[in-house]
Amino acid sequence: MKAIWVVLGSLVLFGCASLPDNYSELTIEQLIKGISSNNKPKIMPSNYSVEVYEEIEMFTANYNVVGSYTSGLVLNAIEEAKKYCLEKGFETSEVLNKRERYFLFCSSGNSSFIAFHYVSTQRAGWDTGQTFAYFDHIAFFNISKHFGETDIDIVASKISEFEESSVDQEYVLDYRPIQVDEVVSLFNEQIK
Repeated sequence: MKAIWVVLGSLVLFGCASLPDNYSELTIEQLIKGISSNNKPKIMPSNYSVEVYEEIEMFTANYNVVGSYTSGLVLNAIEEAKKYCLEKGFETSEVLNKRERYFLFCSSGNSSFIAFHYVSTQRAGWDTGQTFAYFDHIAFFNISKHFGETDIDIVASKISEFEESSVDQEYVLDYRPIQVDEVVSLFNEQIK
């Protein structure tokens, strides 16, 4: 009986891995908020932002992750973004990994969607030994025009800036920021 109460209590505090069945009805903002609401502790807020540059919308979220991606309770931002792209009728690339950063490119006609996901690690208190806390850093880009050279530079710069500003530089472990030229190179390979 005690085990049942523990499981129910965990679901109330931490949620369960779910988003609507029909992703094609979601906006990008609903998608990113759905992922972070599922993955973060219910009592801790996520940091959201939405920025718009000439026909490029950037949606970001960063928050403390509850649980482990291997538990099945945590939604993987890239996998959820891929479901979103497929249900919207976009062509999707393979998921790309560059130094523990994950990227997904989706395109349909003259519009594109780019997903970025990075998990940073911090020590979870000074007296906990080898226990760690994990933080998701997610950026989704909606580009409503042909994704060209200028756009590559803008998106690459925004990813680098977002990552560095959302990582807690004082506590993060083994952090080496991704450089703009690394992201540009990855984008150029992808759109060839």
